[in-house]
Amino acid sequence: MDGEVGGYVKLKNGLTKYTKEATISMDVKLNGKQTNGTRLFEFGDMDENLFYVACESANELSLNITNQKTKETVTAKSGVLLNPDTWQNAEVTLKDDKAVLYINGEAYAEIENAEFDFSRLGTTQRSFLGRSHSESTPWLNGSYDNFKMLSKAMTAEEIREALKDATVQIMETIHGILEKTPPELAADVADRGIVLTGGGALLGGLETLIEEETGINTVVAEEPAMAVAIGTGQYMELMSKINGK
Repeated sequence: MDGEVGGYVKLKNGLTKYTKEATISMDVKLNGKQTNGTRLFEFGDMDENLFYVACESANELSLNITNQKTKETVTAKSGVLLNPDTWQNAEVTLKDDKAVLYINGEAYAEIENAEFDFSRLGTTQRSFLGRSHSESTPWLNGSYDNFKMLSKAMTAEEIREALKDATVQIMETIHGILEKTPPELAADVADRGIVLTGGGALLGGLETLIEEETGINTVVAEEPAMAVAIGTGQYMELMSKINGK
């Protein structure tokens, strides 16, 4: 994906013809706030049987599946907002009619009794990255990397293990920043500690790893995925009061 509105990938027909269980994984970076309904990906057929992850208001991810028996679409919201301009991982697994949405290695939404079978989508499919089959649905404004679809539903432990490379990069970045930090600021960080914000802070055990590696007290913000939005709102409110005087 090139990070521009209108960029998308059409997946080949028959991709899921023999797929009974699956893991769909991608790294995504959003360019600002997405329009409600924007797809990260969508698998579907000519009969409107759909399996997709979408952005709700304020970049909250949701898992959406058409029950192939009742033809009703079931939605499970994650409650997690993806911060813009930050690479984050999203994965979905489907096995034994149970679908789970993972964000940065942690499960945040699931649908039981999904009654969805990828193999029943047949050979004529309408499946995309970055958009829906419908021209009226907003297209993604962002970038993808490392997209893959496996014919196996990974477990939560396997997903976390696969994300270890990302935590190594995070630790290297933190060490690099601390080494370049002026002594007076480094002392302040050591005294006050590190507070993790953003979607990446949701990676299970990250705060413990950082504390063990740096020796600095590390905590996760109360609502890490919403910290930027909350902080921006507080800043705007403060500036409004100042300008009003």
